[in-house]
Amino acid sequence: MGSARNVHDDEIENVFIEAEEPWEIMVAKKTLAYPKAWLFAASLNGKIIGLLYGHISERSCRVDYLLVSKKHRKTGAGRALFYSYVEWCRENGIEKIYIWPDGDTPKKIYEEGGFRVVEIRKAGRAVLGEIV
Repeated sequence: MGSARNVHDDEIENVFIEAEEPWEIMVAKKTLAYPKAWLFAASLNGKIIGLLYGHISERSCRVDYLLVSKKHRKTGAGRALFYSYVEWCRENGIEKIYIWPDGDTPKKIYEEGGFRVVEIRKAGRAVLGEIV
């Protein structure tokens, strides 16, 4: 797994701007203010190029967003973020994970990360998955 460091608000905002999804900045900040929230960041040459964030509740995790800046998509950054996340879940004994498969690319990344659909619930786009 990679190294850890603090990620500053301006770095988070920059990824959303470079991904052309600035409307999610306030949602991310609100989520990350939650005490049980967490954030994984992918960097290239010291610059944050991708984010994966969510929160924990009752021995399950929820991925709220997986995002990579447009010019760094298709480089493996999203997969690296998700695989690091899956490893972290395993290390912490978390078996149930809610994900938001918004489109074919995230769904493919989740499936390649060892997930299968166990149940679909009406809660926006959240899908309950288990690590296999």
